[in-house]
Amino acid sequence: MTNWASPYPEGSVAGQEAAVRALAARMLVGELTPRELVFRIHQRFGHELPLAEELANLDDEYDVVEYGGRTSAQSTPTLPRKLFG
Repeated sequence: MTNWASPYPEGSVAGQEAAVRALAARMLVGELTPRELVFRIHQRFGHELPLAEELANLDDEYDVVEYGGRTSAQSTPTLPRKLFG
């Protein structure tokens, strides 16, 4: 495992937001599916990080579609524009 120094203090909001943006960038280049992105964001940050809250909500929506009675046509997932701002 490679050790590297982060430019952000451990546990800082700025560092967490950078991690969210890095995961979003991975999705944009095809390394993650949208479903994988929101699952990872929700798992790591829950609904606590304002930048990631809409993604956590989107993961909840995916769960409803996957395990509930709704169809994907009834849920229209979109990535929050503030991710890329």
